[in-house]
Amino acid sequence: MNRSTSESIREVQNAYYAFVPMLEANGDIRAQDEVRFQTPTPAFNEVWMVFERYRDFTKTTANCEHDKYFQVCQLWNATYDLNLSWENGIQTVTGTRELMHPVSFPPMDPPGEVTEMARHAYSAYFWVLADQLVGSFSLFEETEGGTANQTRHFPVIRCRIQDSALLGSPDLAVFFDYNEDAGACQIPYGNLSAQRRRDVNLARGRHLGPLIEELGFNVTISLMHNELLTNKTERVVTEWLSVNRYGYDRRGLWIPYGLACAFTCVTIIIGMVMFARHGVMPGNKFQDILAAADSNVIQVARSPDLSQFRPVTAEIKAGAHVLQVGGDR
Repeated sequence: MNRSTSESIREVQNAYYAFVPMLEANGDIRAQDEVRFQTPTPAFNEVWMVFERYRDFTKTTANCEHDKYFQVCQLWNATYDLNLSWENGIQTVTGTRELMHPVSFPPMDPPGEVTEMARHAYSAYFWVLADQLVGSFSLFEETEGGTANQTRHFPVIRCRIQDSALLGSPDLAVFFDYNEDAGACQIPYGNLSAQRRRDVNLARGRHLGPLIEELGFNVTISLMHNELLTNKTERVVTEWLSVNRYGYDRRGLWIPYGLACAFTCVTIIIGMVMFARHGVMPGNKFQDILAAADSNVIQVARSPDLSQFRPVTAEIKAGAHVLQVGGDR
């Protein structure tokens, strides 16, 4: 396309190109490579794509030779056997499928005829899936002033694949080398940028075929509540309820409780023996101290009247000396 008389931009190479074949009124086929509007359009339930793949895309070899591959994604009716589980708030969906037959786009409904809702539902599903795949990964060339010396190249992504795990597929690795010098490539794995390594790890080295099947599986599972696409009479649901159960080992309780009871019994027996030998032992409370003192002291404590006291003389003999001690008490 021309932007001005002195500047032009044109698409020179594709690393990935996908489209939905659509029928024109005259019977010709047109490539629909953009997201379709929600209007009735006669189209095949297929996506045709071509992409470039390295001949040797490994993490240890840097072989930049690549070839073109052609692939067709077609809508099939299938039976699913699913297993849905929840653990700690995380849902896990696994399952298998059995392919039955391909599903074509429904013809235009003639006036007065009943619409084939089931076929329209299948085509609507494939419409959503195809919108995630159509588009291109291209290399553009910009020339300014009409001279080759002012030419620059830049890659452009015009596809919703960039929003899914398909972006890390090795089938798109050639596109990410368009920014490199001629003949250079980013493999082996260690030469990739941090963001590209995250995309590759998310795709787990799978090609577009398995990744598109996984994307279709995820879209199908999200529609399992639709009565047009499921048969509830054949659905078996098994619910597992996780509970916390606690137990104990009896041997672990006999040892500490047995030792505690034995220690208590020995302490009681020792106390009974001491009581039998010595009787009640006084404590250090104030009333115990008064009880152990002279009775006159108790009287003083009760009545401080000094007239009740009488003189007392006591003899204390210490060796050959006799001392007279007098005083009141």
